Amino acid sequence: MNPDMRDRLQKSSSDFVRLVWPAIGAGFGDPIPVESVSDSGFTKELDARAGIDAWPISVDGHMRGLASRVQWTDRSFDTFTMRVRSRSGQPTEYHKRKAEIEAVIPAIRPHYCCHAYVSMDRTRLIAAAITRMSDVIAAMDAGVGRLMPANRDGTQGWAVPWAALRERGAPLRIYPQERDGRAA
Repeated sequence: MNPDMRDRLQKSSSDFVRLVWPAIGAGFGDPIPVESVSDSGFTKELDARAGIDAWPISVDGHMRGLASRVQWTDRSFDTFTMRVRSRSGQPTEYHKRKAEIEAVIPAIRPHYCCHAYVSMDRTRLIAAAITRMSDVIAAMDAGVGRLMPANRDGTQGWAVPWAALRERGAPLRIYPQERDGRAA
């Protein structure tokens, strides 16, 4: 992994634990960041193969995988985004998560998906949402949201609005709660 990517992943993990989870994770339990796993080879496998960034241990004692995305911006787009086209043509996060969800033999996968918008100076959480990964994938399969413009490197993502997931009946927690006028 190149040093720039490693730095971004470390900043994302730090901001997630420091700013995002305290605001949105109540009731989900304390997260164990994947980056804290001592075997770096296993950490890479969890991230690359299973898309797991943290392991929340819930009040029921169960551990579930969580995929997180921290985006540094001074505004929120109120969407979950997921890559649907890679530069190399290899399977993307969307394809991997969909295959894991549909697997006959259950696979290790992120049960939850969290997308957070953190200020450019990394001092405050602007907005965040968490829901089940299967609800995001189902919405994408139903065409909910939109294909985002391609990036310079040829990668492309799909954006699913938080409000559209809520309209579909997905359990969703949004910070701040007033963002869509309803309690999460």
